[in-house]
Amino acid sequence: MKVKIFGIQKLINKMGGSAEVEVVFSGGNVKDLFSTLLDKSGFRWEDFPLLKNWEENPSITIIHNGEILDKDDYTRKNLQDGDRLSFLLHAGCC
Repeated sequence: MKVKIFGIQKLINKMGGSAEVEVVFSGGNVKDLFSTLLDKSGFRWEDFPLLKNWEENPSITIIHNGEILDKDDYTRKNLQDGDRLSFLLHAGCC
């Protein structure tokens, strides 16, 4: 299965992309995809301190095919071939 991801620039750069990267992935949910991305890139969770506890972090939003993905669906909803995911990290200001 191929899934396109956007928004985790450090990871995308490491995997040879510029603004997005297409990932070949055996299937599963968003949490499974994250594990695959880390395995393929050689990164560890510790390399992404802003993503600590990402499943519960209200500052992180995942857009799945143009729709906001509910946090409960990170482990429930299986991704399909051709899906597009965007990872948004809301940073505080002022």
